[in-house]
Amino acid sequence: MQRIYLFFFLVLSIPYAWAEECNTGFVPGDIAEHLTANRIPEAVKLAETMAKDDKNQRQALLLLAYVYVNAALRPAISLDTDKLGFLPGEGGSQQVTEDQLNVATGDTFNVDSAYAAKAEQIILQVIGQWPDTRSLYYCLTKIHFYSGDHQRFLQSLHNTAQALAQESDDTVDYLIGYAMEYVQRNQLDRAADVYTTLLRTFPKSAPLLSSLGVTYLHRGMTRKAMDFFMQAYQADPEDVLVIGNIAEASMLTTEFDQAERFLLLKLERQPANTQLYYDLAINAMHRGPQYALPFWQDYFKQNQQHPDEPRWVENARMIELAIEQGMNDETLFDLALQMIDFGLTKYAVAPLTLLKNKHPGDPRYTYRLAHAYDTGRHYDLALQALEETLERRKKNPNGLEADLNGLYFNQARYLFALGEYKKTLKLIKSIKADSETRADVEYLRALAHQQLGNNDQARNALQRCIEYSTQEGNRDTCRNQLLRL
Repeated sequence: MQRIYLFFFLVLSIPYAWAEECNTGFVPGDIAEHLTANRIPEAVKLAETMAKDDKNQRQALLLLAYVYVNAALRPAISLDTDKLGFLPGEGGSQQVTEDQLNVATGDTFNVDSAYAAKAEQIILQVIGQWPDTRSLYYCLTKIHFYSGDHQRFLQSLHNTAQALAQESDDTVDYLIGYAMEYVQRNQLDRAADVYTTLLRTFPKSAPLLSSLGVTYLHRGMTRKAMDFFMQAYQADPEDVLVIGNIAEASMLTTEFDQAERFLLLKLERQPANTQLYYDLAINAMHRGPQYALPFWQDYFKQNQQHPDEPRWVENARMIELAIEQGMNDETLFDLALQMIDFGLTKYAVAPLTLLKNKHPGDPRYTYRLAHAYDTGRHYDLALQALEETLERRKKNPNGLEADLNGLYFNQARYLFALGEYKKTLKLIKSIKADSETRADVEYLRALAHQQLGNNDQARNALQRCIEYSTQEGNRDTCRNQLLRL
């Protein structure tokens, strides 16, 4: 059973004329043929000859700019060996399937640094003399992106956005594609840099604000994501994706009244969406199971006209029947645990919140809430729930069977996931690991040191991880990480 989250990156990658200026279509056919055939020196020599003979300086310099850009950017195929299953430093042969190749390969560009430098020099000269050609900044953006120079890329991205600010929607729709490439590479920090850079020019762009929120969400920073979702809603209150994102995030952050409001707003715009009634019913359970009954009735009525998946309908009938028969705390707790097992974090939050508020001295419910958030990778919320669990456990030491060192280790994991590396290392010092957990603790210590640039400490921790590991798989993990340093 899996209900897919409705968090989306808002992106529409459509090429516009100013982006096409970087392509061979803007150079004479004979030069374009050389470029296409990868005869770069011949193309450049011909272009430089033509430019020298051209009395129109602007036209001559533009020709050189286009040719140098195309000489600098050569189409290539990227290959992610990690996705093929190769380990760092591994040799020999390995059989690879077609499906593996499709996943591991993609289109990209190689950058010739010499021609890139010439392209940048000419482009800046052209823009300096003829400001109406500022869309050429896009070509530099493309070069710097594929060269891997992130800071110069961001500066060119900002220049491009500024140059094309009057075409706000088209510009955002196209430039946001760079963030999506970073997302596909799982470089979420850099994707966030793209959105943040573009927001300097387009501060009220709902797609940018919402996409930045989604980036933070996937980095485990749910509350920070919510801030950007709300800003996106203020920018465009009719955007149904933004409304849906707020509804989903509100269910997670226990802002249940807000969740209900935005679920109803989304329902106004998607009246045939039967699943929204399911969400409304589960969300209402934070007040008590009986408060969900009206929404379940609406769900089954709606299902007659717009059927939901049969397994969800069956699940809904079981929940409704349990409520009608008098759902007690144990049954409600079991329901929450099932939702966690299915990976449905948002459906576990309302029941567990009801139980934790009803039993303020019991650490079991906050502990399971932390587990639910951990399953969904909402690390800020997991950390908060675990801190509350530790407080409750102090007052009720027998209320939770979980080992205290295990709770500290999970706390350290969440801090690491949130980028709090120094706090991670500080907390690790207080963990008294036994023979079964020492390797995990050392591995986490190594990762935190590596993020802080302490490679010697990281290597030492990985050596201890290899020594302490009781399973070959764990030893391999530590060895592979050591090879990456």
